[in-house]
Amino acid sequence: MNCNEELEQTNIHVQYGLTTKIYHLKVAALVDKYTKKGGNVLDIGAGAGNILVNLHELRPDLVLASADAYQGSLDVTKVRVPLSNQWLLPEGEMNLSGIGEKFDTCVLSHVLEHVWNPVDAVNQAFGCLKDGGRLVLAVPNPVNPVNFIRTAIQHYSVNAGHCFHWDRGHWVNFLENIVKANVLEYDHDEIFLFKRKTSHDSYLKKIEIACSTIFPGLSFSHLAVIERPIIESKSI
Repeated sequence: MNCNEELEQTNIHVQYGLTTKIYHLKVAALVDKYTKKGGNVLDIGAGAGNILVNLHELRPDLVLASADAYQGSLDVTKVRVPLSNQWLLPEGEMNLSGIGEKFDTCVLSHVLEHVWNPVDAVNQAFGCLKDGGRLVLAVPNPVNPVNFIRTAIQHYSVNAGHCFHWDRGHWVNFLENIVKANVLEYDHDEIFLFKRKTSHDSYLKKIEIACSTIFPGLSFSHLAVIERPIIESKSI
């Protein structure tokens, strides 16, 4: 393993573990809901490809592509799911200018918190969409029971790779008043009450998901679907 490979294996941004989390399933379900038959989908910051794997199982008719800042992520994803294309993005910045295709749906799942300018990141993702295309977003929520406990014990609860956090109110404000997005749907995933590796099929996990429905502001993740505005051509 060379130096770059070692950095990739230990990088806090990349999770090479293949554990599927509830937000992976939720994001895949939202893409399924808002993408037309035979549409194409780009997962920006795809990591180990968990969302794309679940999406392919739900919708084998969709044409899937991935983009990530780490070659290791692209290699893992390519093995796990059939892809039409992949792009290696510049590390340390959100630069999607090298993506030369337009998509019906793009995904930014647990990516915005890592970038210095999340508004620009959303706008760049819009640039990868066809007119009227949808962008599915997920970000971690700092206001959840796990972080409350960490803060009480350790006096901090911030991932070293995160530049921003949004509680539910600031998430809504960010999308509606700062990005000025047309929000089609808000969603949430789960509230961790038991062991992190609790089986998805267990009644304990169902309790965690049900609790997030009652108290969405305490969920592990905030999710949303926003729509790219249709740009009308101006006649001369």
